[in-house]
Amino acid sequence: MSMLTLIALAAAGSAPMPAPVVLAAPAVTRNCLITREIRGKRLSAGEGYFVQTRQGWWRNAAGACPAYGPRRALVTRSNSIYQCAGDLVEVFDAFSRIGYGACRIGKWEKLGAAPDLPDR
Repeated sequence: MSMLTLIALAAAGSAPMPAPVVLAAPAVTRNCLITREIRGKRLSAGEGYFVQTRQGWWRNAAGACPAYGPRRALVTRSNSIYQCAGDLVEVFDAFSRIGYGACRIGKWEKLGAAPDLPDR
């Protein structure tokens, strides 16, 4: 073997191995949540609709809705016990019953922790 080949083999053998590519785990999603299992909610016009169940916090993937906001309530009109992607939620003030509009919800994404939003 020539000296050049030996140097090339030595350089190739001493090169650091690249770090393995770590893929993020896919988010846990659901099309529907059982309405009676919802223990709490948080609404934000910019961040969206979040609910707490005994499995933890979930974010609605439909995202922001201008009608959402603190101290507002939601009502769904459905024949099922679920809140599912595609359902329409009406947003209103629970005290005065003033309506703020309606928003269509999307799939639910599991969160690792509670959202950083005010409780009310």
